[in-house]
Amino acid sequence: MNLAGQLNRNIPPAIADLGESGAHFADKWAQGSAFVNSLTPGLVAQLPDTLRNAIQLSYNDGLTPILLMLVPAMVVSLLLMFPIREDTLKETIE
Repeated sequence: MNLAGQLNRNIPPAIADLGESGAHFADKWAQGSAFVNSLTPGLVAQLPDTLRNAIQLSYNDGLTPILLMLVPAMVVSLLLMFPIREDTLKETIE
């Protein structure tokens, strides 16, 4: 599941857990991408623990597959680098 899917799955239950104090966040969440696009580390740090944990979990679960997809590219790059020989730079033109 992508990051947007993770946010859609984790944020609504976290807002519901906040009870009446979550009404403000529910209104912001209802605005859609305007709320998600305005998330900054400073803003997330100021959120209640329940909501902050939901956002952190969403980012973790949403980005982990992307990073895992990069592992094969790193392995291929490493294998391509092995046969390259390191030479010192020449100081004269031959």
